[in-house]
Amino acid sequence: MIFMVLVGGLGTFEGPLIGAIVFFAIQHWFADFGAWYLIGLGTTAVAFALFVPRGLWGWAEQRLHVQLFPVGHRLDVRAPDSDDRRSRPNADRSASRGRN
Repeated sequence: MIFMVLVGGLGTFEGPLIGAIVFFAIQHWFADFGAWYLIGLGTTAVAFALFVPRGLWGWAEQRLHVQLFPVGHRLDVRAPDSDDRRSRPNADRSASRGRN
């Protein structure tokens, strides 16, 4: 199952579906090769981890800008403002301690 998620794409709903299709196709075509089949699966997983880390669906999504099931969450990381009190939760406490 890790192979399916790795090849299809991490963090997406579509990725494991694509990975399952690829896994069962490889299993059907190369099952007669015995232990070499398992070595091929491992090599494929390592190649995807190194060269296509977001998987097939992540690669297609990036190139084609397509989402079939937009159920994922996106995180926008912004630099905190210097006067933003949420970025410094203990700022009020440390200032009030010095006055006591």
